[in-house]
Amino acid sequence: MSQKDASKTFRQLENPPHQPSGEHLRSVVFRGCLAVLVSVPLIFSTSLYSIMVLPKFIALLLGAAILFLALTLFMALSHHPLNHFAALKSKHLLFALLYLAAIAVSTYFGVSPRTAFFGSYEKQMGLLTYVCFFICFIGIIVALNRCQARLEMMAWAMFLTGALIAIYAIVQFVGNDPFLSATTYTFASPQGDIVRVPGTLGHANYLGNFLLYTTPLGVSLAFLSNGSLRRIAMIATGLSIAAIICSGTRGAWLGLLGASLTLIWIGKKNRQARLPVVGKRQLVSLAIASITILLGVLAIALSPKGQSVTARLRSFAMDGLTGSGRTILWHDAFKAVPHYAITGCGPEGFRKAFLVYKSTALALNAPQINNESSHNAYLDAVISYGLAGAIFYLAFIVSAFQLLYRAYRGAPNRQVKFLSAGMLAALVGVSTHNFFIYEQIPTGLYFFVFMALALATAQLAGVQDDKDDAPDAGLGAGPATIIAQPETANRFSFSPSTPTKRLWIYVSRLLLAAGIIFLALAVWYAIGAARSDQAIKQAFQAVIAKDLSGLMRNGEQATQGVNPVNAYDYLFAQSLSQYISSVSRQAIPDDGTGKQRATLSGEASETVETGIRHAEKSLACTLTPESNYVLLANLAMQAGDKERLLSFAEQAINWDANFYSSHLMMAEAWLANDDRERAAEEAEIAIRLNPSSAEARSALIRARNGQLNIAMQDWLKRAHRAERKGRFTDAKEWLAQALSAGSCPACHQLLAAIYEKEQQYRAAIKEWEVLAHEPQQEVSTSEITAHIEFLKLKLATEK
Repeated sequence: MSQKDASKTFRQLENPPHQPSGEHLRSVVFRGCLAVLVSVPLIFSTSLYSIMVLPKFIALLLGAAILFLALTLFMALSHHPLNHFAALKSKHLLFALLYLAAIAVSTYFGVSPRTAFFGSYEKQMGLLTYVCFFICFIGIIVALNRCQARLEMMAWAMFLTGALIAIYAIVQFVGNDPFLSATTYTFASPQGDIVRVPGTLGHANYLGNFLLYTTPLGVSLAFLSNGSLRRIAMIATGLSIAAIICSGTRGAWLGLLGASLTLIWIGKKNRQARLPVVGKRQLVSLAIASITILLGVLAIALSPKGQSVTARLRSFAMDGLTGSGRTILWHDAFKAVPHYAITGCGPEGFRKAFLVYKSTALALNAPQINNESSHNAYLDAVISYGLAGAIFYLAFIVSAFQLLYRAYRGAPNRQVKFLSAGMLAALVGVSTHNFFIYEQIPTGLYFFVFMALALATAQLAGVQDDKDDAPDAGLGAGPATIIAQPETANRFSFSPSTPTKRLWIYVSRLLLAAGIIFLALAVWYAIGAARSDQAIKQAFQAVIAKDLSGLMRNGEQATQGVNPVNAYDYLFAQSLSQYISSVSRQAIPDDGTGKQRATLSGEASETVETGIRHAEKSLACTLTPESNYVLLANLAMQAGDKERLLSFAEQAINWDANFYSSHLMMAEAWLANDDRERAAEEAEIAIRLNPSSAEARSALIRARNGQLNIAMQDWLKRAHRAERKGRFTDAKEWLAQALSAGSCPACHQLLAAIYEKEQQYRAAIKEWEVLAHEPQQEVSTSEITAHIEFLKLKLATEK
């Protein structure tokens, strides 16, 4: 399609000639769908505490409410409303309804019904969000109504949205992000710091998954266009591919490979059928674009920033092909399938339901993280919605594949053929990546959008998907026209005097009233949620400013506003704990009994009690009970309340026996209760789960009263005697045994001295550096630093 033809077609959309009754409202629905498709993936706000998720949820909620009202107006104002909804009579819609019904059932019977309905603060992927997705699904089918021009316009809108996100991701990759700090998407690894750009999606994995929807569409649109539109499509496609590579999302790379192979297979099928779809100039342009993309990829890989990409490539082998622990997670998650096979644990319920099935191996892989998902969309469906929900989910996807493939084969023209091919390739890519990822608001929305486009494209191509296989009104009409058969000829027509007509009038009025109420509630909820989130952001800013009055005022405002799952109570308690830690603690010398705690003023004590009250309130709907109880334990420790500290720590371990923080708080609880033996046991468990934890090592030393145990003392004495006699090898063996028993600053100091006598200055420097990070060493940090510099000077002199 040329640029001139595209402009003419889009003008026809704005002012279609001789529009039938109801088509103006259909245009409103179409524009509303476009607004949702563009705004939800792009929108984010740094003025909110939830920078990415909440703005997208608000945009989706308001957009869905407006679409629902427009659809109800469509029905209420039409004399023959079913004529305008004939496109919905499909088995594909039945699968969507059954899938939504399974989600609703799992919400009611899930581990946290209220949170399953509204969604968690972190993801907002509850039943309410899925209802919004479904409204958009219906709206797209009704809006397109076998109109090719609108289908192409929607494809362009989705593709260009992905291109804008890709451009922003590349800007992030080169280090020029104007909105977010690069530290939020820079991660430490054995190969050094890795930059994994999130674009506007919040995480690199979500970025890769989202672009798999839009990038194959760009290939199709490039073939369908001419002139400047083709060049725009080709450049934007290349940028999207580059952004997927820069994201470092290995599952998305596999998805991109799957989409590419699908397009190659389709091209091969075209050649076998001898379809004149690609001319010489198109092939030359494609070759140039492919070479340009290849050179761009090589430039990224060879640049200093490209180390992040190559490090992710090497990690395939370095993590033992476990997918960063995903295979361990899948193994544990399968244990939960029998328990939740009937009703499921509900949307987002995996986080809470999985705790009892988490293995020690998984805990060692990520000691401070509990998984919110199995990182496999198909396994998630089984656990979250039950076997029935998973079957309907898979049937929904298979139905879309069938519709798109049949649309591709029976397309009336090359535009429909290429659009269906691009969507088919995109669906292959996303379905591949979904083995390693879970849905978020933008990707979940585009999943339902693609399901709707599959049906709309199939109907445009003349593919029948009716439950009774009867022909639909307007099927097979011209590609760039809005179809509306005469109402008297439609098989859904009925006389105004029939009881069915009167019943429909009442139903349409009820739906219209529901649409108005839904929109009013959505506006109220959106405004209230935004205010609460701004308040909690200001509360955390007050922590930094050491402004207790501002912290209390904003925290109470957040919790008293829109707070359906008590998430702001947890965040308020967390901010109070941070404030006490940074401001109200006055350290007193450690007496070796583990009783060293904060000396709190009356005001600070009241602050801690406020935190405990809100943290306990957050337990009602939480999906993270172990983290909530750890926070409560920490607040009780700050208050010096050893009874509640012990109780909360026990609850944390009961919920998750393999959580590092739970055992650390239990060690602190036993220290507060003068039980050093049990404290040492819990500290050792915490160290096993998280060997790099300085807090756990400190707890272990305090549990041993700051002294070495008898065996360690004996080994250290033997090492000293061997060192004085010049038997350095024997001395190092005794020291190795002592160090294997636990933290031993004196051992590191003696070992460093032995290495110096042996003139092994590099090894000596390493031991002194270890000693510098050991708690309760006898040598000051400044003395250690000076001695290290002295050894470095000697090392340089010898060279």
